[in-house]
Amino acid sequence: MRCFLGINLDDYSKKLDKINLPKEPEMSKVKEYHITLIFYKDLPDNDIEKFKEKLKNFSFPKFDLEGDKLVAFPNKGAPDLYALGFKDDLKLRKLYEKIGNLIKIESDKKFNPHITLLRKEELPPDFKKSKENYSDVNSVKLEIDCFGLYKSEPSKGITSYTPLFIIKLK
Repeated sequence: MRCFLGINLDDYSKKLDKINLPKEPEMSKVKEYHITLIFYKDLPDNDIEKFKEKLKNFSFPKFDLEGDKLVAFPNKGAPDLYALGFKDDLKLRKLYEKIGNLIKIESDKKFNPHITLLRKEELPPDFKKSKENYSDVNSVKLEIDCFGLYKSEPSKGITSYTPLFIIKLK
């Protein structure tokens, strides 16, 4: 199953929607904001119960994050996505490390903390790319109080996320 351990940011949609983004017609705005901690392209169903068991007594304090920069991935060439990067992501990295050490299952991708804001769509070969500029990002403050395992279901250019379980931070 395609899924990820991550932090749901639905409560911050209004703030994140206000970020001034590049005018890129070939990209679509993300509908469900989140921070991916660990991505799994194909997680076996039986690992979901293992994760639940290993994380049932998980303890980590709530913390604040501040998003303050717009980043593009990949950094070279035409970007596939634009994302919000963080001013100080040390606590987020510590959360990632603690979860990773506990579940001891490798991720399919390197950890690069961000919130995806715009994502590339499939385009016709004759499409002309926009060159319009965008401004700096105003700071966005977030309180992180839980994380969970989410099923990721792409369909017709839109990806939806279904929570499989949630862990509260203390």
